[in-house]
Amino acid sequence: MHTFDMNELHVGLCDGRHPIVQNDGTPVTEFIFAAEVEDPLDFASFRHVVTKRNNRWKLLELETLYLYVTGLTPLLTGFLKEWVKLELVKTQLVLMHYNRETEIYIEEVWP
Repeated sequence: MHTFDMNELHVGLCDGRHPIVQNDGTPVTEFIFAAEVEDPLDFASFRHVVTKRNNRWKLLELETLYLYVTGLTPLLTGFLKEWVKLELVKTQLVLMHYNRETEIYIEEVWP
């Protein structure tokens, strides 16, 4: 399911690690990777999953993709490696990092 607000999409990197809720209280319901990753070093399969998602996002003409960074580092690096290949001039990528002290997500515009 997509959550749209002015051509924005909020997506979690990895499902099931913990509930992800946007700073406005709206749950994140779309994820790139399932909770269970069989081989955490299967870089090729990670890139394949991301490429399929990216091809869908190209068609949406998004202004901003908010990616809630959770899960394994190889998943994030696999995502970023494929994202830069897209060259989506109109779409800004914002990495959302959870701050445990404030219990909110902090934005990091990529790159």
